[in-house]
Amino acid sequence: MKHIGITIVISLAVVVLISPLLRPKGDGPAPVAAGKAAVTPELRAAVREYRDKMAALYRSAELKYEAGALPLSDVWEAELRSQLAALDDFALDAPAGRDGAVTRAVVTAYFRDEIYRVWKDNLAALDENEQFRITEECCFARIELARRLPEAADNAAFASARAAWEKKRSVENFKKMFDSEIEK
Repeated sequence: MKHIGITIVISLAVVVLISPLLRPKGDGPAPVAAGKAAVTPELRAAVREYRDKMAALYRSAELKYEAGALPLSDVWEAELRSQLAALDDFALDAPAGRDGAVTRAVVTAYFRDEIYRVWKDNLAALDENEQFRITEECCFARIELARRLPEAADNAAFASARAAWEKKRSVENFKKMFDSEIEK
């Protein structure tokens, strides 16, 4: 049964990677509007409140893990959510059409890989649905990363910032990675 799930995930990955090649020219996504919706103080406050809540949940998860009350995979999940919430905050001030999609893909793939590594030796201990979910999330994150990386292929500053973030996942390194992507 496990092999069927993996086969399905691989098949989906192939379809996602090949489907853009089969699309007729000129049938691409709609162009991004030239203007950008105004960021209201209420929106900014709501995004920052969410970012702060996700950061607090991550800190709480770290403490619970250190106390032995939470598995490491839950800590990785909390850190992923915290980083994505921070990215949403950064994107409020980004130019129109620049939302940090490559940075989002890098962060998501990194943490999904970490969660998969935590469970890969113990996948048999999980029920089939959980095995499939963890494997699927990791594969889809890698596919999205493969789709997005060409957007930053010629951006040496992004590659450098990404390496620095992967070495030390600090807010400063994360912001540098995002900034280097949108300043392309």
